[in-house]
Amino acid sequence: MKQEKVKLDEILKFLFNSSEKVLVKLLNSMFDENFKEDEVSVTITNSEFVEDTLEILRGDMFFKIFDKANKDFEKHKIITWNFRRKIEKKMYLLIPLQLFNLRKKLHSAKKKNDINTIKELSIVARNLAEKLANESKELFDQDEILGEDFHSMLLAIQNLIEYLNRNYIDDENLEEEVNIMTKSLYDPEVEKKGIEKGYEEIVLNMLGEGLDEATISKFTKIDIQKVKEIIKKHLN
Repeated sequence: MKQEKVKLDEILKFLFNSSEKVLVKLLNSMFDENFKEDEVSVTITNSEFVEDTLEILRGDMFFKIFDKANKDFEKHKIITWNFRRKIEKKMYLLIPLQLFNLRKKLHSAKKKNDINTIKELSIVARNLAEKLANESKELFDQDEILGEDFHSMLLAIQNLIEYLNRNYIDDENLEEEVNIMTKSLYDPEVEKKGIEKGYEEIVLNMLGEGLDEATISKFTKIDIQKVKEIIKKHLN
């Protein structure tokens, strides 16, 4: 279970390094707020926050929301991961996490060595990955999310499929099929909107979240030498 939590924490930190536009919509939905993306700025902090009373609050992630017009205004929102949470309107970043709902059934099937059920769930995982990827593309086409958000969501889908496959399914074709499918959705958009420029921001945001070079490379699919170059460039 500890290994699973670490894996999910990494995927979630990667997902939450998305555009402010999408983060504001997510926070509004999760906490019943009405922040306007042109009026506030959002920053992500570490997992501990000290209140004015000197009490320490702990969560999986903290958001600081600043009013751009009033520098004194500041709100804090704490997120503790809850994978049973319904995917509601505007909670776009949570879309890929629906894949993780298959873990319980896969774990049970593997424990019973139920090969037929595992094969069936492999097909379910493949189809669900395609459905979620297409939903993400529709959001991008409708300008609900930015290019870097679309990219992050597709990579999260790939990483979740990799996790499920290597821990439960063991289908030699599954990961390649999903990677080809997501690449076919993303590559034309890269050419059209030039979202490769967002790579540096993604790498630096993940570095700021405490993820190491190897983990960043794995999640972003950016060659590790390129990751090192980006980090070196901005640290010098």
